Parts: sequence; C-alpha cells; structure tokens
Amino acid sequence: MMAAWKKQLGAVWAAVWIGLPQAAAETVTVSEPPPQMIIRRSHGEVEDPARLKAITDRSNHLFSLFLAELSLQRGNAAPALGTYLTMLERTKDTEVAERAMDMAVGLSAFDVAESVYRRWVALEPSPGAALRRITWARNMVRGDFEQAAAEWDGALSQADDGRQRQMFLLAAQTAVQSRQAAAVLEDKIHRAALARPEMPEAAVADAVFSVLNDRGSRTVAALHRLAAADGELLPPTELTLRLISRRRPEILGRFFQSAELPKLPPVWRELRVAALAADGKTDEADALLKQLLAEAPSAELYIQAALLEGARKSGRAQTVHYLERAYRSGTQEQQSRAAVAAVLAALEDKDIAAAGKWLARIRAAEYAFDKLFLQAALARTKSEWGQVRRLAEQARAQPSQEGRFFTEEDFFGLYLEALTREQDARRVLPVLNRLYREAQRAGRTERALDVLYRRGLLYADRLNDSRAALADFRRVADSRPNTESLNALGYTMLQVPGEDLERAFSLIQTAYSQEPESAAVNDSMGWAYFKRGDARAALPYLEYAYRELPHGEVAAHLGEVLLALGEKERALAVFRQGLAGEGAELVRAAMRRLGIKLPAAR
Repeated sequence: MMAAWKKQLGAVWAAVWIGLPQAAAETVTVSEPPPQMIIRRSHGEVEDPARLKAITDRSNHLFSLFLAELSLQRGNAAPALGTYLTMLERTKDTEVAERAMDMAVGLSAFDVAESVYRRWVALEPSPGAALRRITWARNMVRGDFEQAAAEWDGALSQADDGRQRQMFLLAAQTAVQSRQAAAVLEDKIHRAALARPEMPEAAVADAVFSVLNDRGSRTVAALHRLAAADGELLPPTELTLRLISRRRPEILGRFFQSAELPKLPPVWRELRVAALAADGKTDEADALLKQLLAEAPSAELYIQAALLEGARKSGRAQTVHYLERAYRSGTQEQQSRAAVAAVLAALEDKDIAAAGKWLARIRAAEYAFDKLFLQAALARTKSEWGQVRRLAEQARAQPSQEGRFFTEEDFFGLYLEALTREQDARRVLPVLNRLYREAQRAGRTERALDVLYRRGLLYADRLNDSRAALADFRRVADSRPNTESLNALGYTMLQVPGEDLERAFSLIQTAYSQEPESAAVNDSMGWAYFKRGDARAALPYLEYAYRELPHGEVAAHLGEVLLALGEKERALAVFRQGLAGEGAELVRAAMRRLGIKLPAAR
C-alpha cells in the first residue's frame, strides 16, 4: 500500500524530525517557501528555484501524509482521511488516491469513496492494475456482484501477493453480509483459492463461501488447507471458524475427524478441545487438554482449561487459577483474552472488586471495544446508569463498532437499559419511539424488537400501563419467542385483570424450559403458581429466585407467599431485607396492600 511513498517518507522523516520537538511536529502545516529562496550547494552551485520549490513541495506533501498515518494509528481516522483528500487535490497522485480509497471504505464513508474513485478515474483514463482492483472492490461495495464476478480474474491476476490477500478477505466479508454475493462469486473464489493453496486468506474465503452455500465437503477441504497455511490461527481464521461453528457446527467435527490430530499445528489441536467442549463432550475435552498440557503447557491451553472449568461449573477459583497462569505466560493478546474471561466470571458472581481488577489488565488494542463494553457491564452491575450511557456514547465514536467478543448490538442493549433506567420515563418514551422508527427504516429487525422489548418494560415498570406493555411484548414474542419475551409477556398477563391465566402460565413454562436457571423466570413461575392458588408449589421457585436476585419485586412475592403459608416471621424477615435493597418501593407497596407493619427494631 503506497510502497513508493512510504519508502520516501522514511528519508524525509529522518531529515526533518531531528531536533524538532514532538508536540511541534504534530502541528506542522504545509507551507509554501518564499518564491526566491536559494539554497547553496556545498560546491557553490545555485539550485534552480523552480526545481527547489518542487522538491520542497514534495517533502511537505510527504510529511503531511506521514502525520496523517500517525493520526490514523492513534485512532483519529477522520482527520487522517481529510488530509489524504487534500493531498490528492494537490498531488494528483494515484497512490494517494488508492490510500484515500482504502481509508474511506474502512470508515464506511462510501460517498467519499465514490468521490475519490471518480477523481481517480479522471487521473487515469486507461486503468492500471490498482484502478482495476479498486473498480472491482467498488462494485462489491455497491452490490453489483455480477460485474464484480466478471472483473475478478483480471483484477486478481494483476494484483501483487498482498493485494490478492486483501481481495480474498473483502470477498469473504461481503459474502457474510450478502447471500447474493456468496452465490454469484462462489465458483470464482473456489477456483482461485485452489490455485493458491499456501495462502491462508484464499482458504478463508473458500471456507466462508462454501459454508454459506452449504457445501460441507468443500468447506472441510478448505479447512484442511487453512490449517496447513495458518499455524497461528490469525484473526481472519478465527472469524471463519466462528462463522462455521454458528452456521454448520457439525462441519468442524467432520474436519477434526478427518484430520490427523498429531500432525495439526498446536493451536489447531487446542481448537479441538474447544470444539469438544462446545459439543458437550467435556470428558473428552478434559482428557485431550490434560494430554496437551503435559506435552507443552501454554497460555492458550490455560485459557482453554479455564473455559472448560467454567463449562463444567467447577467453581470460579479453579477458573481464575488457570486464567492467572495464562496471564503470566501469555502474549498481550492472550493476557487480554484471559482478563476478559475473568471479568465475565467475576460479573457472573457479582464480584465487583475482582471485575474491576481484571478490567485494568485488558491492554491489547484489539480488545479496546470489548473493554469499553465490560466497563459498561460493570457500571450496570453497580446501577450506574449514567456511566453506562456515557460509555455507550464513547463506544459509538470508536473507529470500529465490533470487538473480539462484543458488538455494537450488545452495547445498544446496554444503552437501552440505561436510557430507560436513568431518565424520566415520560421523556424517554419519545426517544424509544424514534429509535424504533429508525431501526424499522434501516431494516434492522432485531434492533427494532430490542427497542419494543425495552419500551414494553418502560410501560410495565415505570408508566403503569400494562396493556401498552402487553401490546409490545406480544409483537416481540410473535417475532422472537425467546426466554426474555415469553417471560415478559406471561408475567405481564398475570398482572392484567381479565387476561387468560392459563395462557400466561403456559408462556412462563415455555420460558422456564428454555432457561431453568433464570432468576427472573423462576420468580414468574412462583408468582404464576401463587396466582393459580398453589402457594406451596410457588415457594421453591421464589426462594431460588430471591437467592439469585435479591430484588424488591422478588422479595415482595416471596414475602406474600410465606404469609399465605402461615410463615409470618420468615415473611417479615424477607420484607425487612427487601426494604434495604434495590426495588424497596415495591416491598413497601406490597406491605401496604397486605396491611403489614414491621415491628420496631430492638
């Protein structure tokens, strides 16, 4: 990428930077030298002023481009792109156009990319190799896949090795986003990948296109080439494996069954442990893991051991033990991955201090978005809703909206919760309505359902409009009948006079079958049994729910059931505890309704 420019940048940098303070260097602007400036050569000759001006301009241009690259490295992508656009107008150089195009596409600034492309075409009426390649990429981005397929062979054959790798990765990324692209370019990608068996990016693209078109044998063959070409499990390979595990998990099993495990690179053998664990074969995974640890212990294996202990519910102490060992021996990336796992384990146990400690140990740049999300998750645990919202806004300003584990959609869910918890409910409602309309217009169905679900909770919990809540929950449950939506719909039906009690109970039972360990669902199950007149059956569900989620609403339910069973002292103890925690107003409301007063403390 811009090889000729970068070679000269080094020389200019060495000449200009010596003796110039860093702060001053960062504010240097391109300036014109005095028209008649004359520099004397060592042997006394006078340089031609026009030639000198050209050299000076060239140096200034290169220096500006260097500062743009420096700005990009620091995460300031928009100013860097602006500098390149200015330099394109000044230099009329096709390599500057190419780099500006790369930046614009990377920022999803497609209008800017189109402007750069048209400027480039004007500079180069007879397209060279770079313009052919960019024309192909432009057609991929624009969705003209038939034309892109026609241009693929020519553009690929004229590209150097590095650019070919980029083309394969762009093709794979586009295929994931568009089934049409996956169908139209499949055979072209497959033939090109077979001709490049040692290029991991080619195998990645072949695997992605093959699995998206449900070609199992072809996907397995691509994985074998990928294992031979990428012994380090580079990020594109990791993403490919995640895609396959989500779409056709049995293909990974077929791959490992057909592979000779001892001949696979160590990191792929470690991956076999994860595949076994994902299939629920924890004993096989544990046996293989112990074998690999005995042969050559590594940070990667310690992370696998920690995850396996978590899957087996062995307790956080053993999980953290392995993560500490991974952190001590791993690369910065592995250290950060271990820290992410430790934060998640601590948050699950509501250990705020441990979560904060491990958060500070996430340092790898590629985990910056994940770290922001986990900071927001920790703030959520502490009910710091303003901080959750601020972190979500900070995340939206990041160059990339996706981390290694968490995405923009994960953050959006936290943002919605913070929005509905922190601010005045009447002021939040129009915001949610606007977010819903925006999601609908953008065709983002899942996001629209997320907004509907949160709006339903706002109606139910803060605006006391159960019928409006029911309307939203019904729409969500019809489109996405998961644990959350079914439980919310069933529980809200219990609160509305005239609703079908048995239908509500059936919805909650379905939610319970999906997630029997959910405290919220257990609370609903207990309350449904109580509403049906069976306080004895309700008790164990509510006791479990209160242990896992000591919230005022659960305390109110449990206390009322205990009173119905004649256990007044236990009920009063639960009410007293509930008054001291979150949701105390719900406990007070229940006590007023039941005519309960706590005896004075002794």
